[in-house]
Amino acid sequence: TDPIRPISQFYQAGDHGVCRALRKALRQNYQCAPSYTALFQNFTNSTIQFATQGHYAVHMHLATFCPCPAGDTPSAKRMFDAIQAGCIPVVLSQDYVWPLTQEFYHGPTTVPFGNPQDFALRVPAQKYSKVLVQGKGCQPISSEIPKNALGLQGYLNTIPYTEIQRLRQGLAKAREMYSWYDHDSLLFWKNVTNPLRERILPTGGTARYVVQMLEERASGALWPACQEELQRLSPHYPNATQFQC
Repeated sequence: TDPIRPISQFYQAGDHGVCRALRKALRQNYQCAPSYTALFQNFTNSTIQFATQGHYAVHMHLATFCPCPAGDTPSAKRMFDAIQAGCIPVVLSQDYVWPLTQEFYHGPTTVPFGNPQDFALRVPAQKYSKVLVQGKGCQPISSEIPKNALGLQGYLNTIPYTEIQRLRQGLAKAREMYSWYDHDSLLFWKNVTNPLRERILPTGGTARYVVQMLEERASGALWPACQEELQRLSPHYPNATQFQC
């Protein structure tokens, strides 16, 4: 059965990094979203409010969608936090590439790379980089904008439940793929906080894929594909330190 997630979306982040305009718009617009109201204002039970107020991971477990803008780099830790929490990542980063997926690697390989479209959404950051509400009063800057359908949250509210179910199935596989340790192992039941210190080696999907990829690289089988990619991309990306939101 699907987990109970009482709020539609959760976003909470600072305005740092290259994409400050996007992050500022998301923060301001989400403060006026129904999900924000449900999370921070409508909980009357003091125990629930204490357990959720300010707890980023708990909020992700309560939400269906988790917007993930770029930060200081095209990627952000929250993309993987969302996956581990079972919250569908909504990527707002043009240059971000999901590792261990078909986006990341196109050459010959025996690694079973997945498709990001099976567990995440990607939307254009430029489309949601404008603040649409005025201050704490949450009044839309235009009378043509419905108050409960502002910006990104308005779009996500149109995602059909069948699509959400499909993405949740993909999330279960992605959660294993992006874990150093198996979630079904006894580590999680024994509350082992630092398995490496206790000399327990990683056994999860990430560990297996990395080892397999290193074996392929050590054989030299990927070098021709790497040379071809460098020749193809170098003229178009003279400054690899710059990226687009």
